[in-house]
Amino acid sequence: MFFPANVNGLPMRRSLYTVKQIFIAINLPSIVANPSSKTQKCLTTREDWPKIKPTTPFGQVPMLEIDGKRIAQSVAICRFLAKKCNLVGKDDLEALEIDATVDTIHDVRAKLAAYHYEENAETKAAKLKVANEVVPFVLERLDTQVKNNGGYFVAGALSWADLTFVALLDYLNFMYKSDLIEKYDNLKALKQKVLDIPAIKDWVAKRPESEC
Repeated sequence: MFFPANVNGLPMRRSLYTVKQIFIAINLPSIVANPSSKTQKCLTTREDWPKIKPTTPFGQVPMLEIDGKRIAQSVAICRFLAKKCNLVGKDDLEALEIDATVDTIHDVRAKLAAYHYEENAETKAAKLKVANEVVPFVLERLDTQVKNNGGYFVAGALSWADLTFVALLDYLNFMYKSDLIEKYDNLKALKQKVLDIPAIKDWVAKRPESEC
């Protein structure tokens, strides 16, 4: 059982529990590496979640299960899958650059989420002001990073940083209520490059609908 999100796994015996709003990057590396791999898929609904929640390590999803061991935390899961799929760079320095890029992407997500989910009008306006300052600043530098690295974030090669960015982009746009990369040609080209990967293209066409 898993929520209507998009999952493919590696050949090991795994189950991945996820929810609609959870970012989908954890699914993409394994699709790139092995789109035909067999995986035990678990789909659940919001109605079933109260029964599943007590079985998770910390009462949240996503959760990756490997041979009976259940692991939480999306970024840790992504990094693990990326290692299995050779998407972590050729050496420790490239891996560090990739990790730093992923953290930067999540900084953007955190700023937008702080604004989007704020209910107090005055506080929400203040958080939007922060987002309006920080997000373009970061995106401009990410765009330059892609330009200087052969069309990818690091070392001219596909990594889990590229997948993370593209996987999160719809969610970021949803929270910000605009196309974040409209003015950034290198980021737009990166998005298209990732979405044109045959296995990902096929998966996107078949994935369950989500709220954003």
